[in-house]
Amino acid sequence: MKIQRILNVCVWSALLLSAVAAASAQKPVKWTGEWSITSRYRPAGLKIKPAGKGKFRFKIEAMSGANMGEIEGLATVRGRQAFFDDRKFAKKKADAYGCQLTFTNKGSLITVDQNPECRSYAGMNVYFGGDYLVGKPRKYTETFVELDVFPNARIEQRFRELTKKDYDTFLDAFHQIYTMDDLDKFGAKVYSGCVEGICPWFTAIIMYDPKGSFWAAVLHDEDGQPQSVRYYTNVAGWKTKLPKSIIKWVDDLREHNDELKVTFMNGK
Repeated sequence: MKIQRILNVCVWSALLLSAVAAASAQKPVKWTGEWSITSRYRPAGLKIKPAGKGKFRFKIEAMSGANMGEIEGLATVRGRQAFFDDRKFAKKKADAYGCQLTFTNKGSLITVDQNPECRSYAGMNVYFGGDYLVGKPRKYTETFVELDVFPNARIEQRFRELTKKDYDTFLDAFHQIYTMDDLDKFGAKVYSGCVEGICPWFTAIIMYDPKGSFWAAVLHDEDGQPQSVRYYTNVAGWKTKLPKSIIKWVDDLREHNDELKVTFMNGK
């Protein structure tokens, strides 16, 4: 079921991008402006400015979690494609890595392809390649259902109602997702998530069972305030105590911050 859902999303995305490209194929080639990849976890932006006949200057900024990458330079245009090779523009050979980028203009979509050497300009798992749509990044909404954490929208809505303003914090934390053991034998599914590059400082854990019971915690960080763990549950007997799976998760965090406190958000 999860594989089919992923396949459906991939097929839908491919059809959308194909439709955009086909509708734009007959339009005049326009390079200049802002282009973007909209993603909660791996956004990227491409800015292009004219640089004389047959050339343009570009800058790409990309992220993966907290890891970042940036590259800029001068590309040579040939029809609907443009090419960049850092060895041609570096002042010193030592400043070049052999990074090559190919830009393919499809109207309201620019596809960027990179070779492996371009990784030298970016942090871990940060890529400049991808399909950039015209305009600035759009507001991106993603759900735990799409991440295969929750099985359906009903469970997702119950979790949203429980966690209220921290719902988005949980979602932001689930960049990298891990399946954990149900140490309490609740018959629960247990997932933890963290943001790549700052995992010990931006993380969350979610437990839920088939009956719709939740146990969840997120590392809360507010300017001027000490870090703390916010714990949520809708189970009466667990509103002022942590299940074993979350205790272990908190203990692991305390290896980085031994003064970490837990706030029981549903405690009476």
